[in-house]
Amino acid sequence: MSNDAGQPTDEAAEPDMAHWDTHVGIESLDLETVKDLPFEVAYEALDEAVRRLETGDLSLENSIAIYERGIALSARCGSLLEAAELRVQQVDADGQVTGEVAL
Repeated sequence: MSNDAGQPTDEAAEPDMAHWDTHVGIESLDLETVKDLPFEVAYEALDEAVRRLETGDLSLENSIAIYERGIALSARCGSLLEAAELRVQQVDADGQVTGEVAL
């Protein structure tokens, strides 16, 4: 496949983020949604969770809710990074993928 300039593109390398807002507010995330987030969105939401918790101006209930989301986001990011690492390890010396791992 090629782009408008006729240059080849590698669409498989890019996650389908068209339906994800580039900024997902931590309060708007439910734990079910987290498991479908692409890495970039999950990482940004995790960063926001950490910033919010560090401010110390949240109620105990809000702090716990954001902490729970942060744990789920951390697990999602870790899972995606592990899959990416495995995929990189499966590339042989000639640059050919020796196995298929879905992200």
